[in-house]
Amino acid sequence: MTEKVYSRVTEAEDMIKALCEKYPKVLWTVRPQMVAVYGIENKERSESNSVLAKIKPIKGIEKTIMQDNNISIRWIIDLFWSDWREWNEAKRQWVLFHELLHIHSEVGKSVKHDLETFRIIVDKIGVLEYNSENLPNLLLTNVEFNMDLRPKIEEEEEKDEISEEEVEEKKKKRMKKAVAEIMGEDAPEETKDKEEKEEDKGEEGDLF
Repeated sequence: MTEKVYSRVTEAEDMIKALCEKYPKVLWTVRPQMVAVYGIENKERSESNSVLAKIKPIKGIEKTIMQDNNISIRWIIDLFWSDWREWNEAKRQWVLFHELLHIHSEVGKSVKHDLETFRIIVDKIGVLEYNSENLPNLLLTNVEFNMDLRPKIEEEEEKDEISEEEVEEKKKKRMKKAVAEIMGEDAPEETKDKEEKEEDKGEEGDLF
């Protein structure tokens, strides 16, 4: 297997800084100087891979190396350069915005999805509408976010592996509940009962 080759996406990092300045109430946990964006140069995202970008906190030995060298980076977003070059400005902004919502107020912790994506995004552009021609430009327009839908700042913990069927079932139930809340309807009884009995296992810090 060919090793991935990465390079810094400084344009994305400038965009993150601008997003944080424009939406401080939504992105209050994000310190732009602690977030680095790297693009994969020598590969393209396969058609079967729906993950547009992913973010991870720097931990363990990597964190120690950063500290020893006085490097402030504590979060890394990685994506494919081929995607980045193809996306328009609005799509780039929304993809980065999604990843930034995973950043916890405590360094090294992650915020889990409240459905397959984040409700605060679904409320504005719908479910997985990143390819819409009418996607609003986050920096050129003032998007009024519903702060009540901002994801809870809870740590995303590693759990024992569960089957793909269980993962999909949980996603569907969370999606139904979130859409019901956005529409002002009561969550399905089945979802309520399930939540009372079992903790949410959380999602990875990936878009889609």
